[in-house]
Amino acid sequence: TPPAAAAPATRLPAGTPKERYDFAFRLLAQADYPAAETAFKEFLAAHGSDPLAGNAQYWLGETYYVRQQFEPAAAAFLQGYQGYPKGPKASDSLLKLGMTLTAMKKTAEACAAYGQLAKEFPSAPANVKEALVRERAKANCR
Repeated sequence: TPPAAAAPATRLPAGTPKERYDFAFRLLAQADYPAAETAFKEFLAAHGSDPLAGNAQYWLGETYYVRQQFEPAAAAFLQGYQGYPKGPKASDSLLKLGMTLTAMKKTAEACAAYGQLAKEFPSAPANVKEALVRERAKANCR
């Protein structure tokens, strides 16, 4: 399908979903968080069912988290976990949701997210498991 002519504000170049994802990720890597936010949103709007969509959703959350925009970060991480529960970033999304909720002083909700992470992803990557232990302690989860 041809691109919509009425979208001059677009940040994503034409290309394959992978090329477009890589473009958005480069903006993130350059710490251009507002541009990366826009690019990941556009990627998700255009390629929401692509295998990279779960990763894009996670990195969208990161663009908010690093700017301490915790409400949209929490929403993005929750969407990443719920929308892509089998995706490679599902456990990371749940971890970051807990960290965001902790930053928002929503400790009970954060501890619930950490509990869900431990229950649902017993074979999560080592870095996620280590962060889970650290973050649970930081939030004083029981």
